Order: sequence, then structure tokens, then C-alpha cells
Amino acid sequence: MLWQQAGAGELSAWESTPEGALALVIVLDQFPLNMYRGEALQFTTEAQARAVAGRAIEQGFDRQIPHERLAFLYLPYMHSESLVDQDRSVMLLSQAGMEQNLVFARGHREIVRRFGRFPHRNRYLGRDSSPEELVWLASDAGFDSLTRSKKNPATGAGLFAAERLFNLSFVPGSCGRRLSA
Repeated sequence: MLWQQAGAGELSAWESTPEGALALVIVLDQFPLNMYRGEALQFTTEAQARAVAGRAIEQGFDRQIPHERLAFLYLPYMHSESLVDQDRSVMLLSQAGMEQNLVFARGHREIVRRFGRFPHRNRYLGRDSSPEELVWLASDAGFDSLTRSKKNPATGAGLFAAERLFNLSFVPGSCGRRLSA
């Protein structure tokens, strides 16, 4: 499976081009979030996605990636439970003028700032929730309220999910074919 290959480092050659690096970030960040929703496995390649994104940014690839795809390069920072990464997410999206994404980045950062983590992950990762986290999760201000506006009302699908991009013709070796996870 493509995601497993990426997680094993077998696709690192993709990092040599802006399009390949972006594709690798999507595979490492978005694929597991969509394939393993509700399981701890969905978070297993997050750090790798951030590492690839960081190297791509250091090489200036983010200045070469089409603007409509750029948020995917920055999303691994928004998905991190590190406040430093959250600050980087807000800074990158702000510098890119991605106002819609910036709203979500600021929301994610505030959650991590308040709790030091994403409380909604506790059940998947076997972590105990604090009383404050339980109250927040049950409230209208909980994580579901942050993500609710990202859903397509007709399908319930996440508008920022990787499938939104899936004409992945920029994936090395795809020859313009649609890829399945």
C-alpha cells in the first residue's frame, strides 16, 4: 500500500521535486487521517509528514507549489500537538494569505494552547481526559464545532480532505491516473 511504503521511507525520492514532496506530505498526513479515522493508526505518520514538509519549505518548494495546493504542505503543522508547530502553521498560512485555512489554524492552535494537546484524540490514543477536557468536548465549543463548518452539507465529507485534490496527476509515476488509497 502506498501509505505503508511512504511510512517505511521507500518513497523518499519524491522529496526531490516540489510536486513529489507535496504528494508525499499528502500521503503521510491525509491518507491515514481518512483511512484510519477513529483509530490511533491515523496519527502514526504525522511526524514524518512534518519532517517532509519542513525539508520542502527549507528548499523553497512552497514558493513553487500552486497556491490551491499549498495548504496541504502546511497541514501537518496544524495537525501537531506541539504549540511550536501550531505557531508555525499560523505563520505559514498567514504569510500565504490563506485566510480560510488560517481560521482553522488559529482554532487548532487555541486548543493546543489551552490543553497542550487535542482532547478529541484521547479516546483513540488511550489517554485519560481531564475534567476540563470532558466539559469542553461535550460543549458547543468542542472540536466537532471547529470541524463542522469544514463539512460538505450534501455528503458530510471533509472539504479539506485529500480527496478534494484527487486528480493527483502531480504524483510521480501516476501518469495522470487517479490513485486509490
